[in-house]
Amino acid sequence: MPEFPFTSMRDWLQYLEENGELVRVDQEVDLRGHISALAYTSVRSDGPALLFTNIKGYPGWKVATGAMYGRERLATALGVNPKTLYHEVAAKMEQPVPPMEVSTAPCKEVILKGDDADLALIPVPFTGELEGVPNITAGISNIREPDTGWQNIAVRRFGVKGSQSMSEFLNRTQQDYMIFMRYIEKGKPAPVAIIIGADPVTYLVSQTKMPIGFCEYDLWGAITGMPLEVVQCETSELLVPASAEVIIEGEIALDEFEVDGPFPEFELYYTVLARVPKVKVKCITMRKDPLYYYLHMGAPPTEGHYIGGTMFACAQLRAAQRAFPGVLDIHFHRWAHIVVVQVSKEVAKAWSQFAVQVGFEIFKTGAFKGVIVVDEDCEDITNWEFVLDEIQCKFQASKDLTIIPRVVHTELNPSEPWAGRWGWNDRFIIDATEPPPGYDEGYLRGKGYPPKWAREEAEKMWPGLLQSLKGAGR
Repeated sequence: MPEFPFTSMRDWLQYLEENGELVRVDQEVDLRGHISALAYTSVRSDGPALLFTNIKGYPGWKVATGAMYGRERLATALGVNPKTLYHEVAAKMEQPVPPMEVSTAPCKEVILKGDDADLALIPVPFTGELEGVPNITAGISNIREPDTGWQNIAVRRFGVKGSQSMSEFLNRTQQDYMIFMRYIEKGKPAPVAIIIGADPVTYLVSQTKMPIGFCEYDLWGAITGMPLEVVQCETSELLVPASAEVIIEGEIALDEFEVDGPFPEFELYYTVLARVPKVKVKCITMRKDPLYYYLHMGAPPTEGHYIGGTMFACAQLRAAQRAFPGVLDIHFHRWAHIVVVQVSKEVAKAWSQFAVQVGFEIFKTGAFKGVIVVDEDCEDITNWEFVLDEIQCKFQASKDLTIIPRVVHTELNPSEPWAGRWGWNDRFIIDATEPPPGYDEGYLRGKGYPPKWAREEAEKMWPGLLQSLKGAGR
């Protein structure tokens, strides 16, 4: 049985199947809706990963999805304890390990160039009912700064526009857009490689927010304790994971554009039509009997939300703890774009406007809607009921709400029309920590829960009690 570190998507899927966490779908499925609908159904029930083996019109191909959904699954992929996932990964980030270049790789078992590099050969599912063209949702964009050689990887969306052309939605707040601007300054097209079906850690590290100049491949080594094997592309100097399933090599054109949208984005609604850069495909390499990976996006929660939120939280915890003593934990609520930060009550009561300062630190590297700051009284910051209890008992909007108006955000949020320009959003910070002495009489009385030890015992007893109820025929 494969074990951590999982160096390919195939190894990871085999592990999931042997542990009862993957279901093979052998019935014929259509790219127009079956795959996205079944992925949608599975994540909403915390269900298994899915492997489709019979794709209409694409004999020999397999499509996988859902392999990185759920905290337990992600913790296994990262080689950490689910309960301490954020803390362990944040600590590992301190010891980066550069990748190791190899000369041959499984991702080059099949090489297609020129007219043979046809996107129609790849089974790209549609996600939404109103989607105009199929979009590659699990494509990891790899772009290189022309002067320093710094490579940046991040999951991006690519619309399939023709046999050798795609649209790429480049967000102006992201690092790959900044690198693209360097090519525009030089008057050259930007080489790009789209990685599909990489190992799970590559997908996860591609979602971290790291400083400019830091390559996420180094984080792969930090998490696994060994270098990631990479190979050079056929048409550029870009390095890609050797074990990836499919690599699409191309160039982002300087003065040619495509129409993007509509697409059911992570902000729940369909995007508006937008003028975006065009990618010209030059080469496709892949493994024999290839596997296509599909990230279900659209109405949350989705797999894309889960992996993005998890890695955002790891990087945010690392940054916040570096900046402030007293930051204990972080949780990113994957579909609300709200971060909950747990801080020390002692520090929060002694440090004026501590919650507000922590909130601003979080906003530095993330396009979040809001930050809620709580203290140790919140027993489980991953549970909205506990968080809302803290807001109910410790928050007054007239003095504990901070609003930051008109902040540059993502263009995708439907609450503020952007009409092709920069997206704007108001942000907020909720201070739900216990106030300093003079206002703490209510808190000193304590919470009205049964004893914690008794509640833990009750949770262990409860399944058996329910089973006995069924056995009684009730």
